[in-house]
Amino acid sequence: MKAISTKSTQDQDSYNSKSKIYDKKPMDGLKARSILVTGSNRGIGLELVRQLSEKKNRPEWIFATCRDPEGPRAQTAVNMLTRCQSLGYAEDEILCIALYPGWVQTDMGGMKAPMTVDTRVPAILNTFGRLSEKDNGAFLNWEGTAQPWGSEN
Repeated sequence: MKAISTKSTQDQDSYNSKSKIYDKKPMDGLKARSILVTGSNRGIGLELVRQLSEKKNRPEWIFATCRDPEGPRAQTAVNMLTRCQSLGYAEDEILCIALYPGWVQTDMGGMKAPMTVDTRVPAILNTFGRLSEKDNGAFLNWEGTAQPWGSEN
């Protein structure tokens, strides 16, 4: 538990130090025609779909999917799919990334998490707006920083 507590403090401090960035029209740089959001049946995935659909320059298509909430096996499959799709769709200029939202107050994260969905989603949208070909196939956190595969479990 102490490690989670330390991480959550780092999450909050990192967000606080950059919060002005996230307040500035987070999707202005996003030029996506389609976005696939897994886990959109609840929590941060659901809020991400809501905010994406409310934007003026929203993607033409938002694919909102659900996934198995049981965790590791489902997450491993999503990770592998992301890597494979990033290779398969690269020549079509389609970026595929896996994104770790951090510890967020949801039914999965609990109320002790330092961040709310309403404060984390703008950071994620800001990251989407900065993605480029170099990020294809990557596992990133909500700020766009590369993460080691498997660290979300």
